[in-house]
Amino acid sequence: TTDLLKFFKSFSDKHPHTKLNLCFDILSEAERKVLAKESQLGITHFVQETSSLEVLPVASVRMLPVMNRELYKERKVKSQRDLLEIDQIVVGDKNGSKGPSFGLLENGKKWRLLDSNFKQEIILAGLGWGHLPENSIQREIKEKKLIVLNFDDVHPRDLPVHLIRLKKHHHGPIARE
Repeated sequence: TTDLLKFFKSFSDKHPHTKLNLCFDILSEAERKVLAKESQLGITHFVQETSSLEVLPVASVRMLPVMNRELYKERKVKSQRDLLEIDQIVVGDKNGSKGPSFGLLENGKKWRLLDSNFKQEIILAGLGWGHLPENSIQREIKEKKLIVLNFDDVHPRDLPVHLIRLKKHHHGPIARE
């Protein structure tokens, strides 16, 4: 997120008279809006339709699988298998299970939400585990409220963040940069 904020700051400094209208969507929604010409630019982790889009990497986000310390102790988590019986809290795509996903534990129990802030609150409350951006939970990790999980398929990973736009679309002078 810090890299993304630096990107916006640089853009604002270079183009102080350009008005940005931003909305924040999850998973495939930013790509859908660009493809449907509802947005000229999108910022997303997930890009599926690369033939129609220009894709520019702009940042990355370190995602950590975490669990509330009390839940971790109560459930005596020692292996990835132990996670199968604990709800994985995930932000669901508007396309449902057919949409893109990130870090899902196969055959595990899941809660699907549409709000990442609510996801963080549920994990902090000890109602399940899930992946959260490292920069949003550094304090809780330092205070030992959250345990970072590290197993075969459940481990910290970096998600690239891309700026996307249609290839065959007339862009104004600033968008062409």
